[in-house]
Amino acid sequence: MVSMSRTGGTQPNRWSRAWPFAVCGLLAAAAGMGLGHLVAAFVSPAASPVLAVGSTVIDATPTPVKEWAIAHFGTHDKTVLLTSVAVVTAVVAAGIGLVSRRRPTIGLVLVVALAGLAALAAMTRPAAQPQDLLPSLVAAISGAIILSWLPSLLVSSTASDAESPLDHTAYATGAEATPRRRSFLLGAAGVTVGAAAAGAIGQNLAAAPTLPSSVTLPKPTNVLAPLPTGIEGTIKGVSPFRTPNNDFYRVDTALVIPRVDVSSWRLTIDGNVEHPVSLSFAQLLAMPMIEQDITLNCVSNEVGGPYISSTRWLGVRTRDV
Repeated sequence: MVSMSRTGGTQPNRWSRAWPFAVCGLLAAAAGMGLGHLVAAFVSPAASPVLAVGSTVIDATPTPVKEWAIAHFGTHDKTVLLTSVAVVTAVVAAGIGLVSRRRPTIGLVLVVALAGLAALAAMTRPAAQPQDLLPSLVAAISGAIILSWLPSLLVSSTASDAESPLDHTAYATGAEATPRRRSFLLGAAGVTVGAAAAGAIGQNLAAAPTLPSSVTLPKPTNVLAPLPTGIEGTIKGVSPFRTPNNDFYRVDTALVIPRVDVSSWRLTIDGNVEHPVSLSFAQLLAMPMIEQDITLNCVSNEVGGPYISSTRWLGVRTRDV
């Protein structure tokens, strides 16, 4: 769709001139989230802008809604949540890009404010540390840089042979400006690849083992008989008596698997108790360990459903603690 100019020529309609700025806003947010996620892998995975906002949403969600999500989405509940956060962020970012079309300064303020919300979510966590602010700070800086640089590729001067870009308003109004489509597309593609790569690397680095490699569990004080074998194959519908660790079901609201530092971790029992207790990990290991075969079944699991697992556990009796 085109419209006639006063001189009889044609020029792009308003939407064709506006959508690239929405893309600029989207890519600014994507770059911020990707680089913020990468930095968080070195600082604290939970301080990642997306994960911090997602965790805040979970904490603010009423328990009945959480239970409904787990019952309907199961292990995909966190995927649905993060996708929802990403979609809302994308819509807001596109709007910021459209604002920056005519008000570049306001657009920069808004993209920094968007990262500020992630910083607020990260710093209000119970275990937050000052360095947890760094991922959101990187997200704000990188988002502002992209939102300043990428729109400059949209226009070039037609009044002279100069290659310097015009102000955003020139492209927004169509006055003395032509789209530099190739430069813009290459720049947008580069930002997209860079944001995706940063996010993927950060996700890979943030994946921590579930058990610290330096921990050696002691021998149990009791010896249980071996579990019976072969029953699962003879009786239809019987779940295995022992579920491999990698196949053990997991349904929770945690977006990040906790990283436990055994040298500083402590078990604290306080509140409405007569004698508060605080034990280090080494003190727990020094207590009598027992083995026990336990089956865990999710409250939302239907009969014959996948959210049930059994294994042999090693631990300390609660009464001993």
